[in-house]
Order: sequence, then C-alpha cells, then structure tokens
Amino acid sequence: MNQQAVLNIIATHTELYRAVAQEWVLLARAAIRARGKFCVALTGGNTPRELYRLLASDEYAKEIDWSATQIYLGDERYVPQDHPDSNFGMATATLLNHVPIPASQIYPMPTQATASECANDYAQTLQRTVAVNAAGIPVLDLILLGMGEDGHIASLFPGADALDVHDRICAAVFVPHLAAWRLTLTYPVITAARQRIIMLTGNNKAKILAQVLSDKIANDLPMQRIALAAPTTWYLDTAAASELPRNKT
Repeated sequence: MNQQAVLNIIATHTELYRAVAQEWVLLARAAIRARGKFCVALTGGNTPRELYRLLASDEYAKEIDWSATQIYLGDERYVPQDHPDSNFGMATATLLNHVPIPASQIYPMPTQATASECANDYAQTLQRTVAVNAAGIPVLDLILLGMGEDGHIASLFPGADALDVHDRICAAVFVPHLAAWRLTLTYPVITAARQRIIMLTGNNKAKILAQVLSDKIANDLPMQRIALAAPTTWYLDTAAASELPRNKT
C-alpha cells in the first residue's frame, strides 16, 4: 500500500465531517501564522455538503479567520454559477453565504467564455493571488477532494487528455460519457499543494479505493497518480474502507 497515504477510518459521517472540520481549523491557523493567509480549493459533489454546513456553524466558523482565507475551486462544471449543478453554487449555498469572508477573496471558476478561455483566465487568477513555487505553480495550502467510482479526481477522468497536462495550471476537459465540459486544476497544482484531504463515504467507493491504494500500479486511475506523487490524507467511513486489507488499516 502507498506509504504516503494517511488513512483515518471513522465510524459515522458526523464524526468524519467533524474530524475534517477540525483539521481545516488547524491548517488555517498554521497557514495564517506562517504566511498571513489560508488558500484552499473546495471540492464539489454530494460528500462535502455536510462539511461545508459544519464549517459555517457557530461551533467552527468562529474558530476560523475568514478575513485571511482565500477560496478557490478544484474543478467546476461548465454551467452558470446559479445552475443546480454548479460546484460554486453549492459551496455558496452551504458555506460561503454564511461566513464573514470578503467577496474579493472568493475566486470561482469563470464559465462565461469558452471553456478554454475560462481555464486560461483561472490559471492567471491563481498565479496572481497565490504564491508560486520555483516551477511557477501556485501552492495552495489545502485542496479538498473526492473520488469517483471510476477513480477520477477533480475533473481528471480516466482517459482524459488533461491527465498528461503538465504545462498548464487549469485545463478545460470534455467528458464524453457526460457529454459535457468541465474545468479542472491539473496534476502539477494538486500535487504542489501543502495538503490534500480526500473524503470518501459509502460502499460504492470501497472497490476503487482498494485499487487506488494497492501496490499494483494502474495508469488509468487518476487518483492513484496523485496518491503516489504526493502525501495524501484520507478520511473514510467504514463502508468506504471495507475492502482495504485489514492489516493495512
């Protein structure tokens, strides 16, 4: 099993989201103390909804310096921000509308121009607002991630051309089986982040998780590429972890 993976297997969803919220608080405090701001990329989908609601609650919101927090997205559907499928729309409704973060520190992925133009624009936004490393790659403090049943991460799907993009920060991706465009951060940005947290729940993720964390390398598993390239912290419920070897957990 990948030795760079830190596995936190937690019995209930409530406990899982509380553990991630507490880690968010600690990471935010450390980043602000060290660099004066906390730059985090959010994930979409259903799994993070309860986490965002928890972060917006009185218990956690008061523990976070939102005035020093900058919000980005790891990927986005190519739809207007008020569309039901918008990742930014979901994050706004569950978190951003309920915490005192300045609007000028929230950076949604644009979707008003062509997908390629929007990706280029977001890359420029990241380079302008986030400190870059020696390779010119923005270094986020935290990227929250989920994983699909096919092993996709952000909008890096198996077989997508974007899997081999190393000279761009953000890419436009056409997903044939969805017949839709997506915008996504690329591998260089995801692996350059100071911390990656992946949340998985449910039996439907158990099989693919076991494949990703196995010693067998599969080039068609986007999440495995990241897990092998950079230290990654996993928060799993017992259902998602059910097919991991017992001696590895």
